[in-house]
Amino acid sequence: MDLTFTLADLTATSACELRLYTELRERAQKQSAHPTHEKLERAREAYRECLRALTAGGMIGSAVVGSGVVSSEHAGGTARPVPLVATSAAGLTYTVELDRLDCPVADSTAESNTALIVCTPHLGEAAYRALLRGALAAHLLTASATESAENTKNAARLDLHLEHGVDEYSAGSESEPTEYAEHHSPVPQPHRVDSARILPLIRLQEQRLLLLTEALNEGVEPAELAERIPYFLTCDECPACLNAAASLALATDAPELVTEDTAEDTAEDPATEEHPVMYRVPAAVENDSEQYRLQCLLDAQLASLEEHAAEHGWGTGELEAAMLLSMTNYHRRERAPFWREHIRRLEDGPTAWVASRDYAYLDRVQVLSVEHAHALLNTPADLEALAAAMKEPAEVEDAPGWYRVRGAQVRLLRARIEADPSLVIAPSDRAVFCAYEAGLSPQIALDRMESQVNYFRASNPGERVPAELAATGFFGMRVLAVAQGGFRAGSEGSADPEEAAPESGKSTGESAGAESAGEFLEVLLQERIRVKDEPHRALPSGIGPGDPVSTATIEAALQADVHGLLFDGALMPSDPVLNGPVPGEDSEPSEAPSSSRTLPSVLDAAASLTGVESASADLLFRRAPRLKKSTENAKNAENLPLEVDFSGSDLPTVDAVHAAVRALDHSYVAVQGPPGAGKTFLASHVIARLVAEGAKVGVVAQSHAVIENLMLACCARDGFDVSRAVRLRGKSVTPDAPWSEVSDSELVELISGAGGLLFGGTVWDYVSERRVPAGSLDVLVVDEAGQFSLTNTVAAARAARSVLLLGDPQQLPQVSTGVHPYPVDVSALGWLSDGAAALDPRFGYFLGESWRMDSALCERVSWLSYDGALASAAATAGRALRGVAPGVVSYPVEHAGCSVRSVQEAQAVVDCVRELLGREWVPAAGAEPRPLAAEDCIVVAAYNAQVDCVREALIAAGLADSSGAGVRVGTVDKFQGQEAAVVLVSLASSRVDSGRGAGFVLSPNRLNVAVSRGQWQAVLVHSPWVARSVPQDVEEVLALSGFAGLVE
Repeated sequence: MDLTFTLADLTATSACELRLYTELRERAQKQSAHPTHEKLERAREAYRECLRALTAGGMIGSAVVGSGVVSSEHAGGTARPVPLVATSAAGLTYTVELDRLDCPVADSTAESNTALIVCTPHLGEAAYRALLRGALAAHLLTASATESAENTKNAARLDLHLEHGVDEYSAGSESEPTEYAEHHSPVPQPHRVDSARILPLIRLQEQRLLLLTEALNEGVEPAELAERIPYFLTCDECPACLNAAASLALATDAPELVTEDTAEDTAEDPATEEHPVMYRVPAAVENDSEQYRLQCLLDAQLASLEEHAAEHGWGTGELEAAMLLSMTNYHRRERAPFWREHIRRLEDGPTAWVASRDYAYLDRVQVLSVEHAHALLNTPADLEALAAAMKEPAEVEDAPGWYRVRGAQVRLLRARIEADPSLVIAPSDRAVFCAYEAGLSPQIALDRMESQVNYFRASNPGERVPAELAATGFFGMRVLAVAQGGFRAGSEGSADPEEAAPESGKSTGESAGAESAGEFLEVLLQERIRVKDEPHRALPSGIGPGDPVSTATIEAALQADVHGLLFDGALMPSDPVLNGPVPGEDSEPSEAPSSSRTLPSVLDAAASLTGVESASADLLFRRAPRLKKSTENAKNAENLPLEVDFSGSDLPTVDAVHAAVRALDHSYVAVQGPPGAGKTFLASHVIARLVAEGAKVGVVAQSHAVIENLMLACCARDGFDVSRAVRLRGKSVTPDAPWSEVSDSELVELISGAGGLLFGGTVWDYVSERRVPAGSLDVLVVDEAGQFSLTNTVAAARAARSVLLLGDPQQLPQVSTGVHPYPVDVSALGWLSDGAAALDPRFGYFLGESWRMDSALCERVSWLSYDGALASAAATAGRALRGVAPGVVSYPVEHAGCSVRSVQEAQAVVDCVRELLGREWVPAAGAEPRPLAAEDCIVVAAYNAQVDCVREALIAAGLADSSGAGVRVGTVDKFQGQEAAVVLVSLASSRVDSGRGAGFVLSPNRLNVAVSRGQWQAVLVHSPWVARSVPQDVEEVLALSGFAGLVE
């Protein structure tokens, strides 16, 4: 059965309960009589009868309504509408019409048992009609499950079709800025999910309706509802809220004493009257590079393809060809938001940089003397000591303070920043932006501005370019240390692990901020210029984030690969037919290319794409892996090896995946590994075997740390020759790594030489011909492919003949900042899974056993993220924590006004840990019992600010120390891959519909990672208001329902 919902269907009680109560009250006052007990019983019986018919497969027989019988005539597979009176669990009476009951017919292959259920309750508002439609869906599930054992066994699965209604989408599209979206940006797509996934939110709304109904029956006045009903929601905008506000007694402040203006008050201030000096933005310069011309040609081909699809629809291979063409602009769209925000900030000027996560205004800037600078940098053994040294009086001088260091000129600065709760600032080796007011800018800042404006123009074609900027600057500042000027705090965390602040140390190893006005931070900065640049005396007025990492080599490789794949290199920039107008150019060519001349080539290319046999093409088309038709697998050339084929082995899944990779015929195979399922264990065994057999294997991932984690696991395998593992010189981040480091040329020699090889590199390495020639590797292993974009996967896959995808799209997702017209920003595994919780066995392997979590905890994680496909391994059954039940526990904590930091939740964490410590813990079957220690507990916080706050509370309680011993605290990004007996999850926010929203705080992916760190128990520490948040889109509806399901 299928039910279609719009966003309002599942958020009615979250919008404004005062409005809903007022309408219910008015409706009740107009009704002189209520249904009698006998009528309600007849309605309930008719409702049950309807449920029996629906569960049996459709309204083919008859449904009893009251004392009569309504015939259900079948004609052409559709039943006649059947009216029905029923009541909800909250006691509300409503009428239901069952319409378009599509029943199976002999010659039909279409889906059957699809019913459109239309509700007409006595409320008068469409949103509340829709709400009761949701309540009906809840009854349909719960009632059919309790009618009888037979009905429970045969109950049909109810799918919910969640989408934006026409009115909702129109309203949203008018309010959102459209200048940043490309012309073919997609309309929000509907979501189809199992009703069990959304049922907790429906139950939550029915509970709220029941509270409102009880208050209505008792005659509670609207003004008393906030005291009567916990967490009562109002919008302060609807007529009900405005009337309630108007009925309150108005309190006014005492009149302000006004005095006559003096001559000093009325005198003009020259400083305020003077117009500030601005930086005039230079005119655009024509880009005539061959790479730019080629991109324009590829864009023209995409436009022709879209024009054809708009008229005729997508033909075979055309959508996939459009995705490939769109990939060549993926990185441009990803960096577009940065340059857009960067130029906007420079247009406003540093004095306007308040309430920002990334930009800060510098106050009281001082240049440290060269001697004092050397003393500061040479004295401390760690960042904490440096922070302490910063609080000592500084030796300040008026001289420039520049000195030479490693081929550059640097100077040290001290400055004060007014801390804002949203500010993220932390020591880093990466250069950040050094801003100067336009009228006080040194020459180096002026010289570097043209390139920044050009980057903005190139990444945001068609955007308005400011004529003047209030600030200039360059990317040449390092944050060396941060010390609190007031109490210690933190700042909002990040979805991106590369963006998250370091989580060691005390005051300088963390991001820092403050929760109230008036607090400030002391920062130690190092400004760096080239040796040939002229030292200056000007003082910076602000700092901003560093510029995006260059992806020029990846973009060039994608251009060349897509150009060659689709057009066999035939469309060159010098082609007179295709050398047409370039986007953004004002001049018109003498002969503009017509669509009739360019269209056939792109349509032919799209059609021929279906015949391409490569790992990237198979992945793009979501084709099942292609296997070699050799003698050893002649019987199963069309199917992947199964674990049952190796039932006599100690590692049947390892054997199956290893056999699948060996059998690949220029294709791919995927492995989805949920938390604790042994993905790294499996991968290291498979890779070690391949290298021992002489295969050249490459490992790629989003970060060096992930790459080296898998390489370390491979090197630890018995019999693995560590001399066959290499990284490029200077790239290793693991101290005393067992592998060798080689140059580019040495790597090429090793790849072309005899014997197996394991190489770990980033996507930049695999697109470089001078490092890894195209097709030179036997297998490319993409680790954490649930976080690795489809575009970068296609780019890196050029280096190998076959690809092994490892990861889990249900854990931390691929981070994207751009707006893309096609799903080229989704992760490789996310694209392959296409929204499914568990990987389709046609594409590879789903590791369905968790060796980490107890069955009670695993069951909740499996419900949240894997549609029940994940189970706990038998080996976990021997664990026990005396006096503590396994599973997920809700720990509500009252607090208000918190966005990213909650002292109350930090104290609750301390109380929970104290309660747990010392209890008898048996970590495995047959293990010796021992007292639970502080190291057996970890705390996962939603934001870095809460990481700081919780760590301070634990240190004060003696449960942790500044070195990291004791209870560990970190964000989700830090703890992915780690585990402990008990995990405590602190959400920190009083209301998650503020700040970064429920989509971030309650993200099922992030909750999955956080909760699944636990072996025995997960404690969710949260404000009760979290469940009262107002979802803004379908994703947030699913997120809120997932959270409600965990804590109900």
